[in-house]
Amino acid sequence: KIIDYRGETYKMLDRLHPTLIYAGQFDAQDGPKTIYPWLVNDDYFQTGWTQDIYWVQNATTKVNSDLINGGMYRTGYFYGHYFLTVPKAGHFVPKNFYDVTEQFLIDFYKYGQLSIREDPEAGKYASVREQVCNF
Repeated sequence: KIIDYRGETYKMLDRLHPTLIYAGQFDAQDGPKTIYPWLVNDDYFQTGWTQDIYWVQNATTKVNSDLINGGMYRTGYFYGHYFLTVPKAGHFVPKNFYDVTEQFLIDFYKYGQLSIREDPEAGKYASVREQVCNF
């Protein structure tokens, strides 16, 4: 039997404490059947949300201007809540994508939010952004 924890989740989100919920792309697509209806169909998540690419510094080059796609995120502008989907990952995100995991943990512990980095070529990703972020 599946236990419905939506009520508890809403209570947590309503406390206005910064919250990050993340999943690997494969879990977001092929995970429990309840994930998609919860994020897409629930009225709680339908208004006031923005979406974009989460850019992370390339750990190989260590150059600030050399950014890689660390995932797609949605955020509630008045809540400070984030849903981050890490590309090409399942539920072992921290093991498989250590650099991305390290960066979003640093961002959240240090700043209480994901640090948004602008990619100079961001315009060319607009159509991909719309497709991937639209849960």
